[in-house]
Amino acid sequence: MGGYYGEACLNLCSTTEAYSWRGPGKMAGVAEYLQFSKTLETDDASVADPRAALRDAKTYWMSGLWKWMTPLNGRPSPNNVITGLWEAGEEEMRDNVPEGFGAIQKLADPTSCGTGARGAKGKMYENIWRKAKQHFGLTDE
Repeated sequence: MGGYYGEACLNLCSTTEAYSWRGPGKMAGVAEYLQFSKTLETDDASVADPRAALRDAKTYWMSGLWKWMTPLNGRPSPNNVITGLWEAGEEEMRDNVPEGFGAIQKLADPTSCGTGARGAKGKMYENIWRKAKQHFGLTDE
């Protein structure tokens, strides 16, 4: 595997496994697996075998924590949004990015917001939220 990642993937990236969504933070794509591996692993296991992100509870949950704390693809980290360390700029204001958790969702997956919220992906997120609220005994108040 060469291409855009060139030397970063040489003799390292899997040629047989897809870098699809895995873990609680939905880590996906070669770039995220590379960055996760370089940040948190000493053996590059998650890049060499993307399924390694699921190999044990520590790696699984660390992938979610890493995704929560790390700015990616020119977007702020969800942690910076929710703690107020990020403020919407002109572009985000034009795109009607809301504050708080809504901003995290809109920045992470714009197709699931607005009219997209009525689609299959938006309904999936809504169902996940409803189940989490029920599990933790949360109310709408």
